[in-house]
Amino acid sequence: MVGDEPVAMLASSLTSVSLDPPLLSVCVMDGSRSWARLLAVQRLGISVLGGGQIELCQLLASRSEQRLAGVDITVTPQGAVLLPGATAWFDCSIHDLMRAGDHTIVLLRIEALHARPDERPLVFHASAYHRLTA
Repeated sequence: MVGDEPVAMLASSLTSVSLDPPLLSVCVMDGSRSWARLLAVQRLGISVLGGGQIELCQLLASRSEQRLAGVDITVTPQGAVLLPGATAWFDCSIHDLMRAGDHTIVLLRIEALHARPDERPLVFHASAYHRLTA
């Protein structure tokens, strides 16, 4: 949450970095207006989208500043925004930032998490959406 407004951005990849401390990483393009707004918040919510969430993914990929309008979000007491139907949720704080070319590598410390291993994640590969199968 930035003030009273939920702010969202889509990351094309999320990487596990460390177990101790528990860290994830995402890469953010320089000049991202959404990231500029999120950089100052106390907590960031990471939602790994499920296989049935193609429309939500497309909404998050749009240039609209109101990406979450009409989406039934959950907000943690610390202000992290989490999306319904995700396969996993991470409530994170910013651990470190590193410049890398035209991106910034953001290391996120996992403060809390919840997973739904029965829900398959959404995969975007070769310019198309896919679902993992058993």
